Amino acid sequence: LLQQLPVSSARDFQTLMKILYPIAREEELEDLSITYATTSSEPASPTSATEFLTGRLLAKQELRLRKWFKILKWKDSHHRNSFRREEFLEICVKMFPHAKATLAMAEYDAAARRYGGERVPLECLA
Repeated sequence: LLQQLPVSSARDFQTLMKILYPIAREEELEDLSITYATTSSEPASPTSATEFLTGRLLAKQELRLRKWFKILKWKDSHHRNSFRREEFLEICVKMFPHAKATLAMAEYDAAARRYGGERVPLECLA
């Protein structure tokens, strides 16, 4: 995507964000663009855009990740900060009817192996 839409200005970055996050609110995209402009140590470029987005993802501040985490917190009605496999699968099927249940199960199983329990923390599932 960065090859097709080179980022050489703040306006290009905002256009890229609109493509990456088509259902995000305008305020969220504007805040993201302002944060990019104020924190980037070099002029707008594909490299600086990639570094910025990677940093957001690693800091668990990426827009989709934050939204999914909020959904999981909201669905955690017992405030356990974790889900069992069946609970997670039920949420995934409701939220993403087009997604394959086998993929959600595989992702849950991978997280469960990593954490060694039958309940996986919300942060891992987000």
